[in-house]
Amino acid sequence: MRRSFLRLWIVLLCLTPLAACQRSAPLRHQIEAFSRGFNQCSPGDENCTYLKFSYPVFSQGPNPAGLKAINRRVMDFLLAPTGEKKASDLEGFAADFFADFQAYRRQFPNAPQIWSLERGVDVLVEDPKILSLSFRETQFLGGAHPNSSRTLASLNPKNGAPYTLDELLLPGYLDKLNALGEKKFREVRKIPEGQGLEEAGFDFPGGKFQLNDNFAAGADGLIFYFNPYEVAAYVYGPTEVEIGYGSLKDLVNRKGPLRDLAK
Repeated sequence: MRRSFLRLWIVLLCLTPLAACQRSAPLRHQIEAFSRGFNQCSPGDENCTYLKFSYPVFSQGPNPAGLKAINRRVMDFLLAPTGEKKASDLEGFAADFFADFQAYRRQFPNAPQIWSLERGVDVLVEDPKILSLSFRETQFLGGAHPNSSRTLASLNPKNGAPYTLDELLLPGYLDKLNALGEKKFREVRKIPEGQGLEEAGFDFPGGKFQLNDNFAAGADGLIFYFNPYEVAAYVYGPTEVEIGYGSLKDLVNRKGPLRDLAK
């Protein structure tokens, strides 16, 4: 009788929408791929205009609304138009992309360029309290050179909303975080301590380093990413700065989403 009551209590608990077992359901995903070539050419082959996508589809999480919002965010990134039209699915996006390419070739019949577009979404951290994603794109749509970009985000798995630094760190964090960020930035870019950032070729407001809002919580620390053109000329390329959790031990809000990551 006692065992039967215990089993019944566990079943009822897990059937309750607000129960802990429901709230702590881990995130799960599978990676999907989508690629198309113009006139059936093979993406990646010489003289092939193509698009290629790789992205996660989340099938389990704390609640259905959060899953829907996260998957929608991923799909919105993949479907961001390169032209005037906004497609509703990947096949429609591919059709619009190739139609724009054909229009370009009609306008510039002697242009030797092919077009290519690659987009991918990578899972950096998949934790019950925080989901970190990297949205990356490389495109060549004619012109002098390819362009690439990367956008980072840490999301609340319950609702898909992005976290801000104010939610992850303790009040008054900004000056110390920027100081840690500049130290790492100089290490990555091999800029001596006494050399000014502007002298080294980097353009920050007032010549004073500051981190941007393009960040995510990684497995080992906070990652900030400066895209090409953002703080320097194109030839400098992007800059990634990672500040380890060990350096952030006095800044992390131990009651917030980073509690388990920044141990």
